[in-house]
Amino acid sequence: MFFSRILMVCLASYGLTVDESSLAANLANGKALYIATPNNAPFAFNCADVGCHKLTVDNNFPNLEAKKNSAGIKSAIAAGSGGMGVFYGPVPGVLTNANIDDIAAYIANPGSGAVLAASTTALTFPAAAFGANPAPSQTVNVVNTGLASLSITSANLSGTNAAEFALTNNCATAVAATTNGTGKCTINVTMKTDVVGNKGATLTIVSNGGTQPITITGSIAGAASVSSNAPPTGLAFPDTAIGSTTAATIGAVTLTNSGAASLSFTALTVSTDFSLDQSAATSCKTSTPVAIGRTCTLNVRFAPGSVGSKTGTLSIAHSGTASPATINLSGKGIATSTPTPAATLTPSSALSFGNQTVGTASTTQTTTLTNGGSKVLTIANIQDSNGTEFVRTG
Repeated sequence: MFFSRILMVCLASYGLTVDESSLAANLANGKALYIATPNNAPFAFNCADVGCHKLTVDNNFPNLEAKKNSAGIKSAIAAGSGGMGVFYGPVPGVLTNANIDDIAAYIANPGSGAVLAASTTALTFPAAAFGANPAPSQTVNVVNTGLASLSITSANLSGTNAAEFALTNNCATAVAATTNGTGKCTINVTMKTDVVGNKGATLTIVSNGGTQPITITGSIAGAASVSSNAPPTGLAFPDTAIGSTTAATIGAVTLTNSGAASLSFTALTVSTDFSLDQSAATSCKTSTPVAIGRTCTLNVRFAPGSVGSKTGTLSIAHSGTASPATINLSGKGIATSTPTPAATLTPSSALSFGNQTVGTASTTQTTTLTNGGSKVLTIANIQDSNGTEFVRTG
């Protein structure tokens, strides 16, 4: 206990800091208590009276002045040294242990100016996901525990990963010395989430009341991310007859895991009038993770159920950031046309045999009949205009 009290006073003396729950003693409060300890009935005097210790520390009762640490001050006061014994202890008990810490700090440093005390000497950010929004942020309270106004000269980040943190310095205005510790300002530190891995840096606060380094550590866990080759406006399908379905290749989309962790799909869905074809070996499936940098495909088909313009969405729910990813779908359903045959002859012009010697046969020429329609072509009759001089086969 003796050692911890000495440490606390030394920290206050040199502008160093401890955790906010046990900040360096407040010299301003210690001075106020030393000069005028509150009256405590039935005692009709306080420490500003001539019967108590001297108001100037240098002229103080020797036994009290010599005890320049909390344990020593408490011992001296409890023994009545310096005329303060009546103010310490459970009965009547005006001064608390924290009060004595403040008084001891003041006695040890009666000529002190500003004293820098921060709420922590280390900021530890919990692990966050890649791309997390909002980015994690923590606050450092900068407290003035001295006897004069505290001015923050600078607050800077340094170290290997300094660029992966950002700070907001709210300490542009001088911090007054107060007896209740309300004289403070804040510095906010934010950990960026665009780089995966462990990171560390140092925040250094420089002031007229001392310099305080604060270590900063944190980590960003890798996360998957989905990107696609679909146009920004989405997939547009050609006009399709009712009852028909477009080819799988028309609505093909390639998805890429562009993140920093394995990608899993939790749901792949499309709106009415559209369907997914996952028959290909490279198809994206909820049962198959996609490694970092690898791809898979989704084939969307358009099968309108009625006439008119159709719109929908391909929704891709996944384990990465910004889930679900969506792709717009559009197409138009048209009425089914009446099937008809369409006959064409090749060549379509006349067959020319040229001059031929009487009594001899020419070389055979061929014409091809093709049905290019949507219905079977039935041949009812084939007629030759001059069947005596031309012979048809087939």
